[in-house]
Amino acid sequence: MKVEHQPAFVLRTQSYKESSLLVDIFSRDYGRQKLIVRGAKSGKSSKAAQLQPFAELSLSWQGKSDLKNLTEIDTAPSLLANPACLVYGMYLNELLFYLLREADPHDNLYDVYRMTLGELQSEDAIEPLLRKFEFGLLAELGYAIELFTDIDGAPMLADAHYSYLPDAGFRREYSQIPSLIPGQAIEDLAENGLQSRAALKVAKILCRSHLDLLLAGRELKSRRWLLSEVATTK
Repeated sequence: MKVEHQPAFVLRTQSYKESSLLVDIFSRDYGRQKLIVRGAKSGKSSKAAQLQPFAELSLSWQGKSDLKNLTEIDTAPSLLANPACLVYGMYLNELLFYLLREADPHDNLYDVYRMTLGELQSEDAIEPLLRKFEFGLLAELGYAIELFTDIDGAPMLADAHYSYLPDAGFRREYSQIPSLIPGQAIEDLAENGLQSRAALKVAKILCRSHLDLLLAGRELKSRRWLLSEVATTK
C-alpha cells in the first residue's frame, strides 16, 4: 500500500527502538493510522521537528503491514494559534486516539476536527466548541443522542425531570432529586442548540456520560491538567 500527499494531523508521537518514532495520525481518507518514522531521532533528520500537532500536514507512507513507513512530510502552520487553548487541542487528540479504530475513515469528523482547531482561539467560546465536537464524534461512532423522546418513546416534557442512561437514553423520574435534568433545559438544547448556560450544562452531562463509558476507565491527561489548573486557582 502506498499513499501520497494525504492530509493528516498528528495525534501522538512516542519513541520507537533506538532512533525512530512511532506516530499516530488522523488522516482524512484513511482514518487513524500508525506510522514508523525511521531515523527521526538522529541528528541528521528534521522529521521529528516537522511532526507538530494541530497543523494539517501532507504525509506520504507505504507498507504492507498495519505499521506503515512514513516517507514524506510537507509541513504547514498550526491551526491552533492561541497557546492558552493548547490543552483543549490535546483533549480532542486524546479522544480521537482512544476512540477511533485504526484505518476506519471519518472524513466528516476530520473536517469537524480541523474546523474546531481553527476556532479554538478565544477561551470565552471554548465550551460550545468542545460540546459541538463531542456531539459530532459520538454521532460518528454510532451514539447520536436522542433529545426528543425518552426511553419509553414518550415526548420530552418541559415540566418533567429526567435522569440519563448513556446506553438507553432519558428516563423520566418522579422524585425530587437535585441531580435530575430539567425537561425545559433538554427542550432548549434540542430546539436552540448550545445557546444557553442551561443547554450547555445538559450537553456536558450527556457527552461526559457517553465518553466515560466509551473510554472504559482510561484517564485523559488533558482532563487531569485542567482539573489541576482549576484546583490551583481556587
